[in-house]
Amino acid sequence: MKKALTTIFCIALALCFLTSASYAKREKFGSDKRHDMAKRVNFKTSTEKIRWKMVMPWSKGLLFYDIAVHFADSVRLASAGRLDIKPFSAGELVPAMQSFDAVSEGSAQVGHDWPGYWKGKNEACLRAFRPGCRGLQHLAL
Repeated sequence: MKKALTTIFCIALALCFLTSASYAKREKFGSDKRHDMAKRVNFKTSTEKIRWKMVMPWSKGLLFYDIAVHFADSVRLASAGRLDIKPFSAGELVPAMQSFDAVSEGSAQVGHDWPGYWKGKNEACLRAFRPGCRGLQHLAL
């Protein structure tokens, strides 16, 4: 009995694989019809070099600092060096808990921070990240 069930299961599994491969053309996952239209447009790439400052409450040597540096390096590589983000650790440009204020006031263009540090600065930001929250759908209560 066990051998017969195993044989039936193997045959059913083989049929599933064979029938799924028989589809001539499947639509690519994540394909967008607008992509073909955008390929016809000639975009002029910018040669302007942009330099941004990124502030954070993390000290050098912490994992979060290393993650921020990796992000800055990834952006520099992806933009072929046109967008250069220079990370500043806690206390280099602004004190540790003033990253949000520095970006708000324009002293820095990017902030790598944790929303819990924004308490009292912008409560809308905290609603999406409160404990037990499962995403931005909780903003519309």
